[in-house]
Amino acid sequence: MKIIGRSRASTYVYADPDPKSRVIEVLRPNDPVEVQGEAGEMFEVEAKRLLPPVGGYVPKSSIAKRIPNVKVFSKIELNDGTYLDPAPPDLPAVEFESWLRAKGEPPWLFEGMDAPFLVGDRMRGEFEKYRAAWNGWFAEVVRSNRAKTATLDEWYVTLSGGREMWSFRPERIFKEPTERSAGLGWASPSDILYWTGRAHYSEKEWKYKLWYEVELTKLNRTIKGWYKAGLLEEFVIPEVFVEFHDRPRIAALFDMSRPKVRLPADPEIEEAILAKRNAPQYINVQNATGRRKINYNLCGQFCIAALCGVDVIPLVQKWYQSGKRGRAVIDGDRGTLIFDLQEMLGLYNVRSEIFRPEPSVAPATPGYLEKHLRNGKKAIVGVGLTRNGEAAYNASIRHWLVITDIVRMGNSGWVRVYNSFFNREEVYPYQRIFNTGVATGIGLWVEAPDYKP
Repeated sequence: MKIIGRSRASTYVYADPDPKSRVIEVLRPNDPVEVQGEAGEMFEVEAKRLLPPVGGYVPKSSIAKRIPNVKVFSKIELNDGTYLDPAPPDLPAVEFESWLRAKGEPPWLFEGMDAPFLVGDRMRGEFEKYRAAWNGWFAEVVRSNRAKTATLDEWYVTLSGGREMWSFRPERIFKEPTERSAGLGWASPSDILYWTGRAHYSEKEWKYKLWYEVELTKLNRTIKGWYKAGLLEEFVIPEVFVEFHDRPRIAALFDMSRPKVRLPADPEIEEAILAKRNAPQYINVQNATGRRKINYNLCGQFCIAALCGVDVIPLVQKWYQSGKRGRAVIDGDRGTLIFDLQEMLGLYNVRSEIFRPEPSVAPATPGYLEKHLRNGKKAIVGVGLTRNGEAAYNASIRHWLVITDIVRMGNSGWVRVYNSFFNREEVYPYQRIFNTGVATGIGLWVEAPDYKP
């Protein structure tokens, strides 16, 4: 089976397996290549982005390939059919080591309560084959005074042989793990950096205290140095990388036959469709307000209805009767603001928190989304809408939509959303919804489990 990799950065393609031979092409960062063979320190590749494909040779260090993660522990199946990671990556290494020494059940799973199920012995049995690797790694952590800051994720990366990463904003690779050292070169958000697994924590740094040792080959130069860990996120290389033009595989990413939210089913929506209005969202609110009127700015109400598992008209009626704000928005056919969404969620006792990623601080990266979505939340976010009803972060019409799921790929991925304009779930490229590290979005994280008919 041929291996599909990605070019780490701008990469020379040589005519022969010799970096002194003629350059016949330059790959862009993140270009797909098929590795067809090896020749010393070079890969024989075929570049897949351009047609007809171009064949040649590139340095091995210039190609990022899938690094399978070593699975130390099997997941725990709970009574409701969900699964629990028994040793999450963000668990402090010193806490894990303390549990190993003390025996018993892992305290981080049960928050001081009596364990409803027993997994300690099983975990120790699975861990035994990795004990020597752990002892060596943890001893190095202690020697480098990182016992209080190291996490299991660092050990998992070391155990797996490294990890491919990307930076959500441009930054230098430094010679030493401090901003006071020399800069060796720049990495951009398009580049793929290799994290060796080594980490360094510097208490003296004023902001970026945790650093990762990384490598990056760009053109004919390989840089090895230290990078600010807070700017990095895993570059996910799946077994099958779904490209933007591959519609059949895009359609297979999510099981769209199983809805993530309950689609509002008001008869007014069917009426809007039969009347051939531009969107099913354009409904008559008479049964909520007592006055016949078509409202065109109900995207927020549709999203809240979908998240709360109710129809739109009962929601609008409840909000309309609850106070002046609801009445003013509906009668004036105004768009909803963030506090309107919170107020409507409160009518159904649904909890939420502000979704407000900040560029270069806590951006809406694919990893940020995945972490919250996997914790049983869904995001209602403000985006733009094109004239034909498609969501886009840079479109000019204000619009709310609900993000229900994500499949990460590379430094991007695919998001499943509920689009109230068409009252349906859709799939978009991640970067169609978010401009990572550049623009700030606003919205809410809502505690809303998947819909179960």
